[in-house]
Formats: sequence, C-alpha cells, structure tokens
Amino acid sequence: MYARTPNNLEPLIGGGEQEGGLRPGTPNTWGITLLGISLAERLEEFESKVALLASLRDTFEKLVLRGCEGMCVNAALAPRVSNATNLRFSGLDGRALVAQLDIAGVICSQASACTSAIPEPSRVLTAMGLSEDEAWGSVRFSFSVLNTLEEARRAAETVVGVACKLAKIRQLVNT
Repeated sequence: MYARTPNNLEPLIGGGEQEGGLRPGTPNTWGITLLGISLAERLEEFESKVALLASLRDTFEKLVLRGCEGMCVNAALAPRVSNATNLRFSGLDGRALVAQLDIAGVICSQASACTSAIPEPSRVLTAMGLSEDEAWGSVRFSFSVLNTLEEARRAAETVVGVACKLAKIRQLVNT
C-alpha cells in the first residue's frame, strides 16, 4: 500500500495493529507466493504466446483482406499489440456488421467497454485521422492464447461472408 500522507488514512476494517493499524490480519503469504510462481511461469511462456497471438491476428487479417473488397487494417504500419486488430470496412456500417457477426458467433466491438454506450465514433480512430464515416465502419477483433489458428480462419470466413452480404444489401438499397 502506498499513501502520500499516511496520517490521513482511516482503517476500513477494525482489528489488529498490522500495517500501522490500517489493515488487520496476517499477510496472505500463500497468495503472494502463488502469484510470484504464476508470474514466473507466464514470463517463461511470454514470447511464444506473443508470437502465437501475432500469428492468429496476421492470419485473420490476411484472410479478411483477401475476401473483402474495400477493407483495410487501421494503423497497419504502426507498432501494434499482438492480440488485436482494427479493420475498416469501407462503405459499411460497423454497428450493423458487429450485430450480424454477434448473431453468427463472432464476438467483436467498435468501442472500448467504457464507451460502448456512447453513440459516437471511436475517439482513438478519429484522433488517428479517420473521418467519422471511416471510424463508424471500423471494427475491433481480439484474440486469446486459448484461440486456435482454425478458429481464426473460421472467424475470418464468417467476417467475409457477413461483410459481403451487407455490401450487397447496401448496393441494392442504393440502386
């Protein structure tokens, strides 16, 4: 625990005098030890897990790019995290795409969880220079170390199918 002015702190729970009377009870030695062991194990696997995630992301991107006309990867040339991608589907409403993909079993989003209820395009994407229409047409996909390459391929196939269906509907409406 850290406090700039520890004299102003009040204990939340009464009890013993541990931690200057601010926290009663014995430190969770087992929990602290297991946290350290878990961290050490995760660090041993870190590079291989990052490589796996990048492979899933890159395979997914390549397949969607190949199957969707007018699609691009936002910030493709910038340093990016290995487990996520943000794709822009030109001329499509990302909200409709996200809804249809949800029905098809592909979980994705347009905004961060803390702003998902705000009806405006992503502030990050507009700060990167995308127009509001481009930001609305963008969708974020994330991967986990529990995902497989086959799941990334199936997700890409589903995204391509749904995006092409929405593009055809858009063409019919506009003619």
